[in-house]
Amino acid sequence: MDYLEQQAHSISKYNSKLNFRLAEENFKRESIKKLYYARAKTIERKFFKKPDPPNLLTWSAKEQIRFLHEQYPEEWTVEKLADSFPVDKACIKKVLTSRLRLHREEDIAQHDLEVQKNWTDLKVAIESGQQDNDIYSNLKNINNETLISNASGISYCPLPPIKKKQLKIGPFSSIVKDCLEKKDSTSKDAMSLQDKLTRLSNVLADVSKVYNKSLETKLDSNQSKDVHNETQTFDYKRFSKYKQNSETDSLGNQPFTIREDEGNPSAPKNNILKLSNKKAKYLVSGNSVYDKNGEFLYKKP
Repeated sequence: MDYLEQQAHSISKYNSKLNFRLAEENFKRESIKKLYYARAKTIERKFFKKPDPPNLLTWSAKEQIRFLHEQYPEEWTVEKLADSFPVDKACIKKVLTSRLRLHREEDIAQHDLEVQKNWTDLKVAIESGQQDNDIYSNLKNINNETLISNASGISYCPLPPIKKKQLKIGPFSSIVKDCLEKKDSTSKDAMSLQDKLTRLSNVLADVSKVYNKSLETKLDSNQSKDVHNETQTFDYKRFSKYKQNSETDSLGNQPFTIREDEGNPSAPKNNILKLSNKKAKYLVSGNSVYDKNGEFLYKKP
């Protein structure tokens, strides 16, 4: 009995050592993977940074997003907020984690003017047919309802209480008191914040109309293409079963080259295609070659 116990003890000891080695190897392997992934992300952020998407949310909408997520976190999750505003999840997360706070009406008005300009540019892009699928896919929710009007906030949802920060008067404020009073008087004569919000609402309504019209046009064109494909017939009798294609045979003997622009007569013949940075399948930085996601591929000799 003692012999069997010794054998069982030695076997369990061997298994524990083996499991420890396997766990150690798995830990090292996962650590190396995380290290390479972090390095690739660092390279992507430094050398292949993507342009930031346009700011399409007014300051009141951003405040409403933070308020809803803070007061009702179970109901207003990141996914529901992204499905209720014309932005994606990444933008919602940036709004929730941002520490920027605007208190002065001038700063809020300047922020919303930039948003209005972005929506105006988007309207021009929609009218000209320039499609950005990443932005267009966020302009409607899963029920195909347009969310453009929610860029200034959801009307039926609560808003956070407005807190106006009072500027502290320092010992030298009396020196510039007259200048500040003159500046305040000129700002009152200018367009008020409410007027700017009204103008922004009109811009959002125009963009919504243009966007819905483009969707209807695209739907009609797709339906016409489907009808054309269904009605189109081919006469297969004119193709001989054993007929040889002389053009294909003649092309088989020619050297295969890729030209930069086949329709451009000024393009040099027999010029091997060099992919541009926008359409390239890989990215080059010095002697190192990376893929589109910033993953390291190889080094040039």
